Amino acid sequence: MRPVSMSAESPEHRKPGLDEKLSTIRIAELEHAPLYGTFGFDHLRRTHAHIFQDFPHFPGLVQPVEPGKIREDSRIWIKPRHLDNTGEPYTVVYANRDVAPQTDEALKTFHQLGGIKELAGLDIREAGNRLADLYADLDYCHPFEEGNSRTLRSFVRAVARKAGFDLDWAGTGVSAQRRAQLYVARDVAVLERAFPGMTEARALEDEGMGYMAFQTLKQLRELQGKRDLGAIISAGLTRLEPTPRPEPAPQSGQSVFGRIVDSFFRKPAADAPQASSGASPEKAPSPGNREDPKPSAPTPSSRSPGPGF
Repeated sequence: MRPVSMSAESPEHRKPGLDEKLSTIRIAELEHAPLYGTFGFDHLRRTHAHIFQDFPHFPGLVQPVEPGKIREDSRIWIKPRHLDNTGEPYTVVYANRDVAPQTDEALKTFHQLGGIKELAGLDIREAGNRLADLYADLDYCHPFEEGNSRTLRSFVRAVARKAGFDLDWAGTGVSAQRRAQLYVARDVAVLERAFPGMTEARALEDEGMGYMAFQTLKQLRELQGKRDLGAIISAGLTRLEPTPRPEPAPQSGQSVFGRIVDSFFRKPAADAPQASSGASPEKAPSPGNREDPKPSAPTPSSRSPGPGF
């Protein structure tokens, strides 16, 4: 196992914005054509592979990413963060052992609690809490070396959509202040999973990173206030309206092909009914009023496909 030092800074020779452009295009593809799957471990891995499939073709120009590869265990896995509005730095601690099994377990737990079917029956606030738990559990696992945030937002939004909700991540952080609230709430949830039940007394006895984590949690919770991750996700959540099904056209017992053939080859109805026996014959027009006969347009059938067929 190896120690990990993660820097947020990018080399100067990388093209600014190229990472974001490449991944944004692939995320948009998933919005229009979601991956088929059951929202398990392999589904999550394939989501990452799709979003970052172009990155190996731009070595040195974008962040190095191995699409779909789960990161290996390490002695420690941390990430330096800073608040968008103040620039104040802090450190977030993620899972460092059994990364793949923990990720798989987080997804299995979601399904054991009812999964998509259960989520579909919840109200907005409860659904937001359930999605927040899934998002935080997976973010704590941090299964990929790079690209976790983009992958998890796309994956969790796909889960919400499958359950009949639209999760608008932009709506949860459209301003710098709201983005900071989202990131703070996310990192609070991750640190609570890294150090469950951490108190000041326990932090003082911790020989590792416990005291630092306790101080960070205290600071972030003060910034977070009452808007936890569930509340923030709920604010970007709306229930999708069911797509109305078109009413089926009345059927006459004939196949579509049969009706089309019939409309072309049936004989048009006579212009006037035949005189019945015993009825007086029509009076012939006088020579002075006689007009040259002109061909009359056939009466269109009521079952005709119409012009332009």
